[in-house]
Amino acid sequence: MIIYNYIIILTMLFLVSCENNIDPEILFNKGKYESAYGKWFPLAENNDLKALNYIGIHHYLGLGTRKDYKKAREWFEKAATQGYPDAQFNLGLLYEKGLGVENDYNMAFMWFFAAYEQGNDNALNHMKDIAQSHKLMPNQMTYATRLAESYIFNRVERKEKAPTINY
Repeated sequence: MIIYNYIIILTMLFLVSCENNIDPEILFNKGKYESAYGKWFPLAENNDLKALNYIGIHHYLGLGTRKDYKKAREWFEKAATQGYPDAQFNLGLLYEKGLGVENDYNMAFMWFFAAYEQGNDNALNHMKDIAQSHKLMPNQMTYATRLAESYIFNRVERKEKAPTINY
């Protein structure tokens, strides 16, 4: 009986220990947003780029914390300025939609371009939309791509080039 109780206690301790070691991305994907936020936050404070982006997502969507677009922008910007393409894309969305920032298609295009050049395929459709709907003039898009160069650290070779002057 004592051995049986000992095995149960060890099993419970093991399960609790495993819960504490779960990847925050897995927790997020399972819908355990508060737990994920709690695990991402210390990583973000240590400048982990993926964690910075995820904390921004939590604030953007209001998952595990209250929805706050300004805080989302702050977290996305920390990762975006260091070249993290998913955060660059997310920051582009905020500028495109005017969430937590003033609507600014120049900034949106710049961040989408940086994200696309580093492998974020979703950014291309947003750049095409900005270009085809004439939200920016060709010279503005060219200027935005030049600004983006400071935030592109790992360029990916592309078959389809980002729109710049094509209307």
